[in-house]
Amino acid sequence: MRVAQTRFDRRAKPCRRHPTSRMPSKQEQREQGFYAMEDYDGPEEVVRRSRPEVPVTCFRPAALKSAAQWFLQNFPGKTLYAVKANPDPFVLTGLFEAGVRHFDAASLPEIQQVSTLCPGAHIAFMHPVKSRHAIEHAYFDYGVRDFSFDSLAELDKIVATTGNSKDLGLLLRLAVPNVNAEMPLSDKFGCLPAQAVALLRAARKVSARLGICFHVGSQTMNPEAYVTALGLCGDIMRQMPRTAV
Repeated sequence: MRVAQTRFDRRAKPCRRHPTSRMPSKQEQREQGFYAMEDYDGPEEVVRRSRPEVPVTCFRPAALKSAAQWFLQNFPGKTLYAVKANPDPFVLTGLFEAGVRHFDAASLPEIQQVSTLCPGAHIAFMHPVKSRHAIEHAYFDYGVRDFSFDSLAELDKIVATTGNSKDLGLLLRLAVPNVNAEMPLSDKFGCLPAQAVALLRAARKVSARLGICFHVGSQTMNPEAYVTALGLCGDIMRQMPRTAV
C-alpha cells in the first residue's frame, strides 16, 4: 500500500500541485487550506524516517482516485460528493482530478471552497435550512442553481432571495427512517411523506426542475435503509402528474 503524502505541523515542504497545474502561492495555499506534504512508500517508512511525536494524517491519492473512478463507472446517475464528508483540499482536488464534477455543499464556505479548488464543478446547496445571505451569495456569486428545501417557508425564502428566478432546480428533502444510523437526522430535517406531494406541487409553480432527496442518517449500518427510502420516493412520485417530478 502506497501512502503518497503525509500531513505535518511543519510547513517546510511544498504542497501538491493545484488542479490548474500551477503551483499556488503561499498566500493561496493558506487561503485554500493546503498544507505541507511529503512522499513515503508506506506507513512503516513514515514511522522509520520521521518518528512523529504528534498525530499525522496519511493521504493515499491513488486509492482515492481508484475508488472515485470505480463509482463513477458503475453508478448510472450523476454522482455528487458531499463536501462535509471530508472537506480536505487534497481530497476535493483529488476527486475532481478523478472525474467527479458534482458536489453537495451544506454551507456557503463549502460552496466557496469547491468553487476555488474545482473550477467549473456543479454545486448543489443541499442543506434544507439556509440563511438568505447564503442563498443570495450562492446564487448570484457562485452560480448555484440547485437548492434543497423541506418546508413551504424555505421554498418561499429561496424563490424570493433569488429574485423569483426561473432557472432554479428544487429538491424536496424527505424524512426517511433512520433506525439503523449512528446519528439519525430524520427528526431534524426533512418533510413527512404525507406533506411531500403538497410541497412538490407548490414547487412546481416556480420551477421546471424538481427532485426528491433524502438522508438515511450518518453511518447507517443497513443498506436496506436505501431501499426503504427509494420506495417512499416512488410512492410520492406516483401521486404526482407524470411530468411533475
